[in-house]
Amino acid sequence: MEDRPTSPEPLPDDAMLAPDLLTESLFNRARGITPIALLLVLLFAYFLIEIKAVLMLIIIAYLFGTIIERPVNRLQRRHFPRGLSILLI
Repeated sequence: MEDRPTSPEPLPDDAMLAPDLLTESLFNRARGITPIALLLVLLFAYFLIEIKAVLMLIIIAYLFGTIIERPVNRLQRRHFPRGLSILLI
């Protein structure tokens, strides 16, 4: 007859409930890092909000500059200074 693999012997109840050292170490470390992690997450969120505002201003400025480029160039061909052309547009 063939030898069938047998299921491993069940662990005693005490062994199943005892935490291993790695898990215990990770839990202790996670508890100690929480205030720092919260602060870092809040700073990162604030940074993203500030960057979002700056990026939106850059995108709007680029679009506006692109839109007024042709009229400004037409006025420059008629001998208006570039600064004045931009102000007029």
